[in-house]
Amino acid sequence: MLALYMLGAGLILSGLFMGLTWFGGRVVRQQGPMLGFVGAALMMVLALLPFGYLTTYFWRAFQANGWAERAYQLCFTAAVAVPMFTGVCCALLLLWASLVAQRRQRRRRQRRVRPRS
Repeated sequence: MLALYMLGAGLILSGLFMGLTWFGGRVVRQQGPMLGFVGAALMMVLALLPFGYLTTYFWRAFQANGWAERAYQLCFTAAVAVPMFTGVCCALLLLWASLVAQRRQRRRRQRRVRPRS
């Protein structure tokens, strides 16, 4: 039962990562790309924090004695892996949006400053 609760919490955390990505994209469009880079870095750190738990649960699943215990440990593994994968993907998406915003900002600056002939 605890594994299912953890899986539900992992899905809620995945939704939080998606919401933070949406909010970060809006901030990037309004304020500029620098806050997007900071947000993407913080989100990546937050997503990779439980990597130790993931490896522990994965190792325990391979050392389990029966199929029920293996399924139980794989539920724990999924409960940690789903939000980690979602967080990493969302951080990369926000990083990409920040890079695009930086490129657009650079192009706007180049259009404004024209060389004299």
